[in-house]
Amino acid sequence: MNQARTACTPCDDGSVAVSSGETSCDVCSAGTYMVADKTQCAACEDGSVSENAGATECQICLAGTYMSSDRTECTGCADGYVSTGSGALSCTICGAGTHSNVGHTECSTCASGFVAVSAGSTSCDQ
Repeated sequence: MNQARTACTPCDDGSVAVSSGETSCDVCSAGTYMVADKTQCAACEDGSVSENAGATECQICLAGTYMSSDRTECTGCADGYVSTGSGALSCTICGAGTHSNVGHTECSTCASGFVAVSAGSTSCDQ
């Protein structure tokens, strides 16, 4: 029996149909997002992530964080490391004589009379 099909049903946001004639839509996985024409899922741009499946856009990682390798989360910099701007791919170690601030957004110089002997310090000592 031949059933006539008169209209295609658009995919829901965050889902795509990769070729015409598809009978179902595929949900974009975490770390990707749906492109505007709903024909493909694309990896998030460097420095941005999508934490959940079905994303329609990616979120830029804020200063003090960096993009995980699977593009699914912004990870906080470790103590002694910083990322100074948004969209970081990695964190940078603070040099000797400096330490990371609480938000891991900048390396601060030690006050007079205090010292951070090694790179990656989290505080200054007397």
